[in-house]
Amino acid sequence: MAHTTMLKVREVAARKACDPSSIYRDANKGLFTKPIKVSFKSSGWPDYEVETIIRAHIAGKSPDQIRALVTMLEAARVAPDDHPQKQGSRQSRAAERVPVLAGD
Repeated sequence: MAHTTMLKVREVAARKACDPSSIYRDANKGLFTKPIKVSFKSSGWPDYEVETIIRAHIAGKSPDQIRALVTMLEAARVAPDDHPQKQGSRQSRAAERVPVLAGD
């Protein structure tokens, strides 16, 4: 099973080589996934979502293609009431729905 790390906004900004406010601005424009609330005072992004979006930029995807990718990534997030023992691991189900960028 692969390990997912939740990244804080400064870590996301460092990986994307931008300032933290750009992450939130892009999320509001649909060009980046919205953060996930992980505790009362903390939000973050799954590392695989960040890497997938960065790879889309590297591949030269258009803003419309990135918006579609963001929509798919957010749709692949699993609701907290899904029980992993009943339906397999959350991470493996989410990873199955992450689109492959090659050949788009």
